[in-house]
Amino acid sequence: MQNRKNLFGIQESNQEDSGKYLYIMISKTSNRLSRLIRKFGKVHYSHAAISLHSNMKPLYAFARPRHHSVFLAGLIQEKYERYTYFAEGLPVPIMIFRIPVSPEAYDKVSESIELMENNPEYMYNLFSMLLFPVKKGFQTNRSFTCIEYAVYLLELAGYPLEKHYSKYTPDDLPEFLKDYIYYQGDIRDIEYEKDENWEPDYFKPISITLIKDSFVAVVRIMYRTIFKRK
Repeated sequence: MQNRKNLFGIQESNQEDSGKYLYIMISKTSNRLSRLIRKFGKVHYSHAAISLHSNMKPLYAFARPRHHSVFLAGLIQEKYERYTYFAEGLPVPIMIFRIPVSPEAYDKVSESIELMENNPEYMYNLFSMLLFPVKKGFQTNRSFTCIEYAVYLLELAGYPLEKHYSKYTPDDLPEFLKDYIYYQGDIRDIEYEKDENWEPDYFKPISITLIKDSFVAVVRIMYRTIFKRK
């Protein structure tokens, strides 16, 4: 395990070699939704994100693009400030896994991200998340939770899974990927370039358009959950 202070900032000359890697980060964030996920899902880590680069930029996750757009979540690029904003000085534990992949697998993962990023056809697997305490996750067509997508990419990259990707939680990864732990600690202990303009953009107020689009998204994901699980 490498405890590198500048993982998100200045690149070290010896940090990369000629190989290709997939980086997965799990985290314990402090916003309301994350606390609910940990409480009812009985997990320690509540979120997963992915990157193809050692400085974790860009960082991708199936998440909401705006604070009030819970039902419009999809594959987006995340801002690191979102991890610390609600923590109020408390630590934000993260764990990063650095997983070697073949060039062909790397390209497959990159193509998947390019296909799904900000693509409304790929939705957040809302009911898999909400019903996890009872159903323990389930696949829905063109839909993922944050951890489902991270593990899906592992499978896409050629790693054999012990169960279906929809059955994993972030808490499963420290054991499943124990040989690939790259960093563990508080995200605040890592230097990274801050985005001073992230807050106004992320906290745009609720609008009629947002309410309408959210209602349509709920209907769409409900239909997929009932009629198009696979």
